[in-house]
Amino acid sequence: MTLPQAWLARCRAQPAQVAMRHKRRGIWRSVAWGEFFAQARAIGLAPGEVVSIISESRPEWLYADMAAQAMGFVSHGVYPTCSARRVGRQLADAGARVAFVENAAQAAKVLASAERLPRLARVVAFDERGVRELCDSRVTSLAAFVEADEAAAAARFEARIAAGQGGDTAFLAGTAGTTATPRLAAFSHAAAMRQGAAMQVALGVRDGDRSLCFVPLASAAERILAAVLPVLGHGLVHFPESPATVANDLREVEPNWVHAPPRFWEKLQARTESAALLTAPRERRLYRRSVDGAAGGWLARAAQRQVRRSLGLARARQVFGGGALAGPALAQWYAAIGVPLVDLYESAETCGPCLLGPSVARIAGDGELQLRPVAALAGYWHAGALQPPALTHDGWLHTGDLAVAGEDGVPRVVGRLSESFAMASGERVAPGAIEAALLASSYIAGAMLVGERRSHCACLVALEEESVLSYAQSEGIAFTDYANLVAKPEVHALVQAQIDRLNAALADGLRIRGFGVLARTLSAQDEELTPALRIRRQMAQRSFAGQIEALYG
Repeated sequence: MTLPQAWLARCRAQPAQVAMRHKRRGIWRSVAWGEFFAQARAIGLAPGEVVSIISESRPEWLYADMAAQAMGFVSHGVYPTCSARRVGRQLADAGARVAFVENAAQAAKVLASAERLPRLARVVAFDERGVRELCDSRVTSLAAFVEADEAAAAARFEARIAAGQGGDTAFLAGTAGTTATPRLAAFSHAAAMRQGAAMQVALGVRDGDRSLCFVPLASAAERILAAVLPVLGHGLVHFPESPATVANDLREVEPNWVHAPPRFWEKLQARTESAALLTAPRERRLYRRSVDGAAGGWLARAAQRQVRRSLGLARARQVFGGGALAGPALAQWYAAIGVPLVDLYESAETCGPCLLGPSVARIAGDGELQLRPVAALAGYWHAGALQPPALTHDGWLHTGDLAVAGEDGVPRVVGRLSESFAMASGERVAPGAIEAALLASSYIAGAMLVGERRSHCACLVALEEESVLSYAQSEGIAFTDYANLVAKPEVHALVQAQIDRLNAALADGLRIRGFGVLARTLSAQDEELTPALRIRRQMAQRSFAGQIEALYG
C-alpha cells in the first residue's frame, strides 16, 4: 500500500473528522479529512514533475505534498531557512519542475537561482501577497494554480492513486550537511509506511494525541510524525500561526507530546531560567526547588506543575529531541519538572527518528555507528537518478557518526567521525559531547571546540541573547548594544564559570583553556548552522578563522 492509498481510505471513511488544526489571525481553525482531500485534489500537476516545497510547516505544505505523492510524483521538502544559494542547489539536484513556496520572499530565493534550474516551470506561492511585484510569469498564487475542472480532477486523481505501488519513490529528504555537501535521501512509500507504524509503537503515540508541528516538514523526522502518523490514525496535528508564536501556541494546545531539535529544548530551558532570574527571591527559591531532582514534598510538586503549565507541557507524557547531540544535563532538567525528554537518533538516511537498539544499531571497530533501520534508504537522488547508499559488506548503513556503548549497552552518539581531531600530544578528541555539555548552560547558544595539532583545547561560543540580557539586568551591568555587552568582563566571567564547571568533569588533556565569544548571535539563516541549529564545523572554521587564531595568540 502507498501512503496516498492509506490517506484516501481515511478521507473516505471519516470525511467529517478533524484531520488537523491551524491558527490564523489568533483563531484555531479545523480542517476535516474531506477538506484535506478536496484541497490536495484541486492542485493540478502534470505528469513527470518533481515537486519541491519551501515553507514553514502549515496545512498547505501537506496539501502540496499529498497532491504530488497521489499523482505519482516525488515530493521534496526544503528548509525555509536555507539561503538562496542552498535553495538553488537543492532544487537543481532534485530536478524540480514545480516549486511550492510559502510567500514572495521564498519565491525570490528560487528565482535568484533560475539559471541553474532549466526544468523549473512554475513557482506557486501559498501566500499571494507580493507575488505580482516579482514580475515573473512562472510565479503564481496557489489560488490561481488549483484545478478548475473538479470532475476531471477527481477522476484523474483517484485513478492515479489506485495505480501507485509501494516501491515507488515517495519523497526526498535533505541530509544535514554537517561535514559535507548535503545530499537528497530518497524513500519509497512502503518504507515511509513501515517507519510510521514502527514509530507509533516505539514512541507510544496514542489515538487522539495532540501534537504541535513547528519543526519544518522538510525534516524527515517531522514528516513521519506530523504527516504519516495522522494518516495511519494516530494523533491530531496542530500548526502554529508562525515561528514567532510557538511558545504561546504551545500553551494553548497543551500537546501530549512534542518533537523538536535539542536547540528548541535548550532555548525553552534558557527562557525559563531567565524569567526566574528576574523574579522576587521567594519565587526564585521556589523555582530552584522545582528543578532540583532531589527535592520532594508537595511544595516541589506544585512548583513543577506550575513550570510545566507555563511551558505548555502540562499534558505532555514525554517530549522528543533529535537531529543533534544533547548533553545529559538537558534531559535531567526536563526530568526534574516531570517531562521525560527522549533523545532520538535522527538522520535523513534513516527516514527520520530511530531508536538505537541491538537489532538496528552496532558500533564498528573504528567507533562508527552502523545501522539497519526499519525504513531502508532507496538511495541518493540526483536529477532523477538513484545512487546506491554506502553499505557495509553485510548490508549495514554507514552513518559517519562516532558512538560509544552506554551503560545499558545501547550505542550513544558522541559526534562525527570526521570531526574528531588529534592534538599536538597525539590525543584524539571527539568535540561533539563536550560541545553538547556546554550547550546545557542557559547562557550558551552555540559552541565549537578547537585544538587540532595544538597544545590545548579552546572554544568559540555564541551566547543566548535573552539569557545574557536578563543576567545583565539582574546584575545592573550597563551596556550600549549586544556587541558591547558580550565584551564586558562580567560576561566573560559568566562564560568562564560555565566552562569551569565543565572542565571539572573532563580529563586534564581535554580541558578548555581559552575561549572567545562571538560578537553576534547565530540564527537559522546563517550558513554556519545545520537545519538542527548546530554549528557546521568546516564552514564555521572558515568564517571564524581569525577568532580561532586569536585564541592561541
